[in-house]
Amino acid sequence: MYKSLLLSNSSMPGTPYLEWCRDILNDFLKSKKNIIFIPYAAVRFSFDEYENMVLKGLSIDKKRFRSIHALKEKIKEIKNCDAVVTGGGNTFVLKKRLEDENLFNEIKAKIKDPDFLYSGWSAGANLGGLSIKTTNDMPIVQPLDFNGLGSAHFQINPHYTDKALENHGGESRDDRLTEFSIVNPNVFCAAIPEGSGLFVETNGKKARYFSIEKPGKIFHQGQIQRSLKNGEIFEIP
Repeated sequence: MYKSLLLSNSSMPGTPYLEWCRDILNDFLKSKKNIIFIPYAAVRFSFDEYENMVLKGLSIDKKRFRSIHALKEKIKEIKNCDAVVTGGGNTFVLKKRLEDENLFNEIKAKIKDPDFLYSGWSAGANLGGLSIKTTNDMPIVQPLDFNGLGSAHFQINPHYTDKALENHGGESRDDRLTEFSIVNPNVFCAAIPEGSGLFVETNGKKARYFSIEKPGKIFHQGQIQRSLKNGEIFEIP
């Protein structure tokens, strides 16, 4: 049984918003009637705009898909929902806003509910892992801590790329993730490129990778431990 769906990104260049993953998301959520959307990672556009973008992108019924920002009794709504979908943006802003509204721990508690589903892309995928330490985002605000929801018992690095910019002296993504895995040798990190994602099982330790184009990677103990092909299952101890 899959517990969470963690996506690298929301759209591919030249395609409508959420088109590449619309069917995957809708199929994952098809049995759920009370889905709460979390738009709090948005910085450059409003929560209303974000909600409308996702409603249009998924072609989903607004009666079963509501954004938390427009609800009055937010904690109660989280307690009573059967799925949460968290959009992308800035991971640090997302975490802090959830903390400020006392919603982070409520969502984390829902993860323990066997019938509850979690999904997110980009920052929302980051949040679903053990911590947000492997986000690509700038810490433009300071949350209380870096803890994630723990729906997956490993780290997520969305928007992963192994490309290096020409004439750029900074570290590559591989360099950064290798540094993380040296400092945190017992933690696994799944690096997922554009157009890919993970179906994570209920125990949070087993996942199936899927991709429309590129392989993913697993970083562990200071190195790239393995590559992930479309449809491949991996499990951490």
